[in-house]
Amino acid sequence: MKYEEALRQLLSFQNIQDRQNLILEDLRTELYNYKCLSSQNLFLFFELLGGNKEDIEPTHSWALEYTYDDFISDHIGDIPAVEDKFTWDLKKKSIDHAYATGIWYDTSLVDLFSKNDNHLYFEFDFCDGHLNDVIGNPYTLAKGMISHGFLLENI
Repeated sequence: MKYEEALRQLLSFQNIQDRQNLILEDLRTELYNYKCLSSQNLFLFFELLGGNKEDIEPTHSWALEYTYDDFISDHIGDIPAVEDKFTWDLKKKSIDHAYATGIWYDTSLVDLFSKNDNHLYFEFDFCDGHLNDVIGNPYTLAKGMISHGFLLENI
């Protein structure tokens, strides 16, 4: 189905819950007739399904992977112990590096509908504390949040 036709059909439902049910049925049957709506103007798609951009705040902070090779690049001239490469704890080092540098990735997972294991997830990212973009939608997040590294606590 083309974008304009899918949008017209979705808008033919005045009730938000009817729109949500239409997308849920499309996901359940795996027909994906309305998937094209998730490829253009995702903020509009989010709002047509009852979302409000003003209510979105960061819910998750992620430490990006900090590998041993990253460590070596950051410490040119320092000679780390050879065994460090073999004992490198990727999760711990990534989280430590995020806290030490103050650099991490913030996201928000919003579920517009949650009933009987049916969900309409949208995921957003932030830049410098401000809402930036839609990075996930019901068609890409059918199973929930995608990992972006290692989840931080107490941010």
